[in-house]
Amino acid sequence: MNSKKIWVIILLIALVAALAVFFRNTILGEANSQPVTISKSFIRGNKAVQFVEIKNMVITLKDNKSERYLQLELGVATGDDNDIKKVVAMVPVIRAATVSLLSSMDYQAVRHTSIVDLRRQLMNEYKSDFEKLNAPMPFDDVVISRMVFQ
Repeated sequence: MNSKKIWVIILLIALVAALAVFFRNTILGEANSQPVTISKSFIRGNKAVQFVEIKNMVITLKDNKSERYLQLELGVATGDDNDIKKVVAMVPVIRAATVSLLSSMDYQAVRHTSIVDLRRQLMNEYKSDFEKLNAPMPFDDVVISRMVFQ
C-alpha cells in the first residue's frame, strides 16, 4: 500500500472518530429514550393513583388513498408500586392490544371517534386480552395523552 492510501485511510478514521465524539450525546440520547415512564402519584378518592406512560406508538391505519399513521401516547392509571411493576411487565400486551384495535379501523373512523369512545374501546380491548391471558388487569383506566394523525 502506498503512503497516499494510508494517509487517506487515517484521515477517514479520524473524521469518523471526530463525528462520533461530536454527536455522541445525540446518539446516546436516542438510544436511552425510554418508551415507558412512571409519573408522580396523586390521590383519587381514598386511593393513590400513578400513571405509567407508554410513548411513541405508531400505528398504520386503513385508508383507500394512501398510507395513514397515528402516533399515540397513553397514560395507564394504576395504584401502588406492585401494580406499576405489573403494568410495566405487561406493556407488550397493552401495546399489542392497542395496535390490534386501531390498525383494524379505518382512518376516517378513528379520526371521527371521540376521545371518550376511543378510551372505552381501548379499555374493552384490554379487558378482553387480559381475560384471554387469564391474568388480572393491573390498571383501571387509560388516558390518551397524545394523538397525532398523518
